[in-house]
Amino acid sequence: MRTPAKYSPAKVKGKILAEVIDQLPTVWAAYFLITERIVSDPNDKREVETAEKALDQLQNSGLVTLDRDEMVRPTHAGLNANP
Repeated sequence: MRTPAKYSPAKVKGKILAEVIDQLPTVWAAYFLITERIVSDPNDKREVETAEKALDQLQNSGLVTLDRDEMVRPTHAGLNANP
């Protein structure tokens, strides 16, 4: 049985990175707003955890930064990685 895309951090990372970049006029987006827009069912704990894991992976790979105010910003590498 295949894992649905909403539970795949690899697939969710692309959606998150696109969402962060879509917010570029403001140059940042709040962490909770990104997860709110990516997750289709906020009551689905597994889906929420997948989005959080994907965002952590984007940060660990240097594609986004998360500052102390929980604002997510794409890095130069993140901007260049977005198709």
